[in-house]
Order: sequence, then C-alpha cells, then structure tokens
Amino acid sequence: MAALFEIDVTDPAAVASRASELRERLRAPITAPSVPPKSSPERAVDELARQRDRLRLQFLELPAELRERLIEQDQLERERRGVAEQAEQARQLREAAERERSAALLAAQQAATAAERELAVEEARLQTHRAELAAMAQAWNTRSQADLDARGRLASRYSSATSGEALRPTQADALYQSIRTDLSELRERADQALSDLAAPSSIAGVTSELELQSPRFDQFAEQRNHLVRLRADIAAEEAEMARHERDDRYRAAASTMESLQNLQTLRVALLARLSPERREQVTGLNAEGLQRLRGELSHVTLMARWYPEQRRHAIAGLREQLRNVLTAGGVGLRALAFVALLVAYVYVQRRRRAALTWLRLRLVGAVDNRAIALRLNSAMLALSAVAGELLLLGTVYLLFDRILLHAAQVPEVAVLRKLAFAYAWYRLALAAIHRVLLNSVRRYRRVDLELDRKILRSVRVVALFALVMTAYLIISQALLGRGALYGTARTLAWAGTALIGYYLIRMWREDVAKSYLSMYPEGRLASLVRGTSGHSHGLIVALLAFGFVAARGLWTWLRDTALRFEQTRKALAYLLRRRLERQAEREAGNAPDPRQLPDELTGALSEDPVTSPLRVQHFPAQDEVLAMVQGLAGGQQGGLVALVGDRGVGKTTWLNALAEQLGEALPLCQLDLQERLLDPAELIGQLSSRLELPQVGGDGELIARLNEGPRRVVIVDLAQNLMLRAVGGLDCYECLLGIGRATAGRVIWILAFARWPFEFLQRLHPGQDIYHRIIHLNGWSERQISDLINHRMKAAGYAVDYSELQLDAALPSRSPRPLDEEGLSNLNAEQEPPSDRYHRIIWDYADGNPRIALHFWRYSLVPAGEKRVKVRLFSTPSQAVLEMTGLQTRFLLACLVQHENLTASEAGRSMRLDEAACAASLETLRSKGMLVAENGRYRVDSHWNRAVLRFLQRKKLLVV
Repeated sequence: MAALFEIDVTDPAAVASRASELRERLRAPITAPSVPPKSSPERAVDELARQRDRLRLQFLELPAELRERLIEQDQLERERRGVAEQAEQARQLREAAERERSAALLAAQQAATAAERELAVEEARLQTHRAELAAMAQAWNTRSQADLDARGRLASRYSSATSGEALRPTQADALYQSIRTDLSELRERADQALSDLAAPSSIAGVTSELELQSPRFDQFAEQRNHLVRLRADIAAEEAEMARHERDDRYRAAASTMESLQNLQTLRVALLARLSPERREQVTGLNAEGLQRLRGELSHVTLMARWYPEQRRHAIAGLREQLRNVLTAGGVGLRALAFVALLVAYVYVQRRRRAALTWLRLRLVGAVDNRAIALRLNSAMLALSAVAGELLLLGTVYLLFDRILLHAAQVPEVAVLRKLAFAYAWYRLALAAIHRVLLNSVRRYRRVDLELDRKILRSVRVVALFALVMTAYLIISQALLGRGALYGTARTLAWAGTALIGYYLIRMWREDVAKSYLSMYPEGRLASLVRGTSGHSHGLIVALLAFGFVAARGLWTWLRDTALRFEQTRKALAYLLRRRLERQAEREAGNAPDPRQLPDELTGALSEDPVTSPLRVQHFPAQDEVLAMVQGLAGGQQGGLVALVGDRGVGKTTWLNALAEQLGEALPLCQLDLQERLLDPAELIGQLSSRLELPQVGGDGELIARLNEGPRRVVIVDLAQNLMLRAVGGLDCYECLLGIGRATAGRVIWILAFARWPFEFLQRLHPGQDIYHRIIHLNGWSERQISDLINHRMKAAGYAVDYSELQLDAALPSRSPRPLDEEGLSNLNAEQEPPSDRYHRIIWDYADGNPRIALHFWRYSLVPAGEKRVKVRLFSTPSQAVLEMTGLQTRFLLACLVQHENLTASEAGRSMRLDEAACAASLETLRSKGMLVAENGRYRVDSHWNRAVLRFLQRKKLLVV
C-alpha cells in the first residue's frame, strides 16, 4: 500500500499533502502549449498515469474511518494470500517427503546387503520426519488462516460502530453485548497465546544411532553422502521451523492482543451511545458493573504479561538498527543529545542560585526608582524560588518534544512524556503554592522554621495526591482507555480527599483552635473548642471551627487585596465620610472651631512651609537635581529645571530642603516672586540685585555677566507670577527663558510653578523641550498624609481621641497584625485603627494635598483637656453657594485658578473687564470665604480649594 501511494497512508499529514499534490497534477494540462506533440504511445502512457492518479486521489479523499477499514482489509487479504502460499509449499514438501519415504522403503526391501538395507531404512526414517515437519507447518498455516478469518469477522461485525454511522440505542446495546462476549473469548485466546510464547518449542530434532562413517558403508559412498546432506537439510529445516514457530507464536499473540485492545477501545467508545438504562447497568456498582471491572483487571493482567514479550521483540529490532550504518548514526546522535541535556541540567541546577542572586543584585542596582527596584527585587526572589522547578519543566520539554519527538507515537514514550510533565508541573505547583502561602501568612504573623515546614508538608501531601491521581488516569487510559478503571478515579479521588482532609485537620487542629478563640473568644463554638481539646471527637468541632477561620481569613485577604488599589480606598473613604456626615447632621451644633485650638497646636498644624522638626521628608527627584549640581560643579552643563505642583503640595518646602542640601557646593541665589512681574526690565533688576551684580542695561549684559562669573544655582519660587494671560503678559517669562537658555552652560535654573499656569505655558512652545528636567509633585499617598498628621501631632505633644466618630470595623488594615505572646496574629485586632480610617477620609477629600489635609485636620479638632483633643468630622463647603454664582463670577474664579493668584487690576486686564467690577466680584467671593487676600492679591482659600476646583472642572471651565 505504501509503495502504491508512495506515502505512509496511516499518516494524516502525509495523506493530505499527497492529495493536494495529486489535485495540482490533475489540474495541469496533459501537454503544455510550448511542448511538441507526443506520439500515440506516449499519450496513452500519460493518460494511464492520469487515470492512476485519479484512482489514488479517490482513495485518499475517502473518510479516514473508511480508508482505515479498507487498508485493514487489504492487509488481511495479503496475509491470507501469504498463508495460503506457505500452506501450499508445506503440502508440496510433505508430498515430496512421502514419495521419497516410499522409495526408500522399497529400496530397503530390495537391498542385497544388510548395510544397504540400513541406509535405505535410515533415509525412510529421515523422510518420515521431514514429512512430519511439513504437516506441522500445514497445521500452523491452518491455524493462522483461522485467526485471520476471525479478525476479518470481527472487523466486519463492528464496521458500523467504527465507521461513525449513527446507531440507535437498541443497536448500540446489542452491539455492546456482542463486544463483551467477543472480549471474553479474545481474553481466553490471548491467555493461550501468551502461554504458548513461554512454552518450549514443539520441534523435536531428529536423532539417529546409525554411524554413517562406519567402514561397512564405504562401498555405498553415494548413498551415505546423500544421507549426510539429508541430515543437514533437515537440521536447517528444523532451525527454520523453530524460528518460524517463535515468529508465528509472537504474531498470533500480537494479533490477538491488538484485536483485544481495539475491541476494548471500541467498547469504551460505545458507552456514550448506549441507552441510559443500559449505561446505568454497565457503569454502576452492581453485578454487571463489577463484572466489567473484573474484565478490565483481567485485561490489565494480560497487558502486564504481554509487555515484556513485546519489549524483548522491540529490543531485537533495535539491535538490528544498531547494526545498520544508516540508522545507527541517528540513534547515536539522539543518545549524545540526551547526555548533553542531562549534563547541562545538572550544571545549571547546581549554579542557578548564585547566578540568580548575582543577576538580581545587578538589576536592582541598575534601577534608580525605588518603587520599581522593590518590585523587581520581589519578582526576582519569586523567580529564584521556582527556578529549579522551571528548569526541570524546560528539560522535560526539550527531552520529549525535541530530542524524542520522532518517538512520540511510541506508546511507552507517550506515557512517559505525560508522567514526566505531570511530575514537573507537580514540582512547580508545589514550590509556587508554598511561596504564595508563605507570603500571605507573613502579612499577618511571624513564620518560623517549624511553621514553614508544616505548611510545606501540608501542601506536599495535597500536591502528591494530585500527582498520584494524575498518574493513575494516564496509565489507566493508556492501558484501557476511559473504561471502568478510569471511571473509578472519581471515587478514589473522593476517598483520598476525605483521608487527606482528616490528616490535615489532625495536623492543624491546635492552630485552628487557637485562631478561632483569638477571633471569636465568645463565639458559638468557643466552649466546644475549649471543651473538646485533646478528644478524638474534637476533630469534628475543629473542622467546623476551621470553616469560620477560613471564611474570616478569606474575607480579610480579599479586603486587604482590594485596599491595595487606590480607587477602592477612595471609594470606601467616600462612603465612610458620607456616613459620618449623616451622623454629624444628627448632632448639629457641635462642629469643630479651629479658633478654639491652643496656639501651640495651631502653630504645629501650620499650612505654611515649615522647617525641622515639623517637616516630613518627602522630596521626590531631589537626588536627580543634586546630581545635576554636582555635575555642574565638576565642569558639566547646567540647565533649566521646572518644579510643578498644586498650591500646597510642598514646592517651597522642597526648594528650601534643596537649598539646605546644597550647602557650600555652589553659590546659590533664591528669588521669591511674591508680586507679579510683567516688565522684563524689572525682572532683570531683581535678578541683578539678588545675584549681587551691578545694575545691567539689559538681558544681554546680564547673560554675559553670568557666563563670565562662577557656576551657580538660581532658584525662582512662584514663577507663575512671571506670566499673565493677556496681551504682553508673557514678556517676563520669555525673557527669563532666554536668559536661562543662554546661561545653561554655567547656571542651573530651578523654577517652581503652580500646576495650571505651567500647563498653559507649556502650550506656548509645542514640540520643544524647553526644560532639561520637569519634576511633577503629585498628591501624597494615603500613608504619607497619615504620617504627616501623626508627625505634627507628636511634635505638638497632643493626644487624639477618635471615640466620638463611632467608627466600626468597616475597613481592614493593610499593615501586618500584631502578634500575641504565642506568636499568633491577634485577629480581634484586625480592624484598622480609627486614626488610619479617618486620615483616609482626609486624604481622599484633599486629593493628597498636604496643605489641604492639614487644613481640614485642624477643622476636625476640638479641645478636650490638657494636651488632648477630640476628633469630629470636618464640615465641607456647600456646592450650592457655587451653583448660585453668575457666569462672570465663574469665569473670574477660573481665571484666578489658572493664574494661582491675581489682583483686581490683573484680573481685569486678563479678562478684559472693568477693574472696579473685578474688584467688587473678588471682594464678594472673599466675603463668602472662598478667597483670601494679602496686599490686594487674591487666592482661593484652602477651605474652598477642592470645592472650587471640582466645581470648575465639572462646568468645563478649567481649560489650558
């Protein structure tokens, strides 16, 4: 069949490729237009070739099941013809031997001497033995023919089931019963065939006491030599018969086991097509179901007996391959690749820890951002924990899916591959789950070596059971398909799960009891947990307690995980604030008044820039600027640096801290623009004065003086006061940029801007990198705001009482739980401290702005005695007041925010309105508390800051 189609017709990929090739060949014209016409015989040959290709294509396009059945029938037919030919040869050999025997007996009767008679009798005896060998060969051929006929009948009987035809349930039931009957007969035949393999040979060698070399036979040399040759021929025939017998026995066993396996596979596949009643009978735990299970166990026994014989036969074939020069090279290369892979695995496995540690330190050291460095360090530690298991998984993949890919269809290799991958995944899952559990537990308690080993032992028991069940399924499916043994996996799994659960409860019984009593000292099971300690029936109570502990732990973990996301914390803070607002409405008249606070506490909670000890160390990217300063001192270039953030986010404090860090490294000039400068000459004058330079005539002279002078640092705070959104209002800003660019080789210019003015200024130079570095001071994190408040209160020496807030345990803590004297987490204390929960409300409302947070913290305090204050919910501005403002007032507010501060004249110039009208509107807003004024310069008050910004953003009035 392979020679006819020039491919392996059992390979689906080869069949598809060959069919595509034949289609292309048949679509091509018989003779191309440019080719000379062929003669009649040549055209006939071409037509016959096309007809052959059509027939080939018709066969290859048949359904796979039909094609396989035809191939099997063809193979059976060829085997029948071979057996018939061998039977005919054996018959002819027997008849020839019998004729020779008759002739020898006749010669013995006519012999003239005793020696001649003995030689004739010996020849007759040898020919008789030869005829017996031929008769034995005939018997073997008859048996082989019967086996082939039986295979043919089986294939024909179950062709409807293998062809994919739809079967009615009644047909499937009848077919299933027939298969079970045939399986029983096949198992008996397989048992006999396997027994025959171990039986001694039935070929009895011919023996003779006649010494042919005796001198008395010398006168009959021709007859003696004929007998010597006859003996040698018979010995060769006996050896050939013995080999044939071994091969015949093996073929018979292989054929029977193959039929048994195919029928077993068909039986399993037919289960899904049975009627529900019949399926329940054969799969249930009843007499018929048990009989099916016994049949499969018998099948496994036969497979266990057959496997060694099959492997011995395969090893003999391997020896033949090794003797073949063409195949020995491939086997040797694969063996060499296997050894190289094994050596590489051992080498890398021994050095992986040191290599990963070296790599982790290099990677973490190369990252400047601390947050990213911490994440990278955690990721590398997690990788180190499972690196060995990942290496094992990769080695298994390379071995089976690369080196042994050619042997993937070998059943033993396929099973070994699945088992190896199952073991590798078991190792990886064990290591990964162990690490995840350890990290989860460490969030709530200390983990010592004993607890670590206990967790690992528990995880290993569960994972090992899963591995055993997986191996059971793999092996049972390989032997019998998804039959009865495969189906018992669910029962075994339930039984094993119950045993493992019992084992784990016994192991963790004391820990569960302690955890439950720590969580629920007065709970429903508390008395039972205490009373059943040490008793066997206490396991049931421990199991119930474990349910409560597990549910509480899972809920705590989910809440902690949710709180890792900022939006979740903001949402919870908003809900808690709304609840406190409703509580405050019921207690109207008790709103805190910050004017009642002592002066020392008011000073400690100042919203203005402070110095140590009130200052909290939070200066993002300051190290980068210090590095630029050091570079400038060493002869490198300077440049322009923009420090950007909302009012109150800490820009001035950041600049003051930088000035302290600089020390005497370079000359420092600080310019605080409290008033708006719109005339470049005035700006140049102030710069010259602060730089201690003689008065210059213009920016060109100032640039020359700076480039000739020493390297220095210039800090300009409130740089938004160099611009006004009006005609000619940007001259000062452009002048300073020009000076900064021209002197960047010797000066570092650090300009601090409010957020909204800077966004407008950046639009003036689209696509240009005006600044060498832009540092954005964003809102502080929840933890930083909480630390700021706690730090200020500690510096003031005041204690805080949160009891009047009546906060419940709605929000869990993100910090590790405190440990009791036994090292256990006090889960009763898992509720987040009231201070953290209230600080979260302030952080959420202030959007992380420290000035706004301190303002509303002051508006939350009520004196409660010596060095003690109580906390009540702060009151927020009413949005209704903003909603009642007119359109012009809203535009005025937006203009004020976009400049950060304005006078009435500046507002009028920017909005092109009458200065008096602007002054009246500004005063009206100030009288309502929305604005504060200093020296005629207005800003949004801290109390109204968030409300105004959110109102303007909602009305789409804050645009760049």
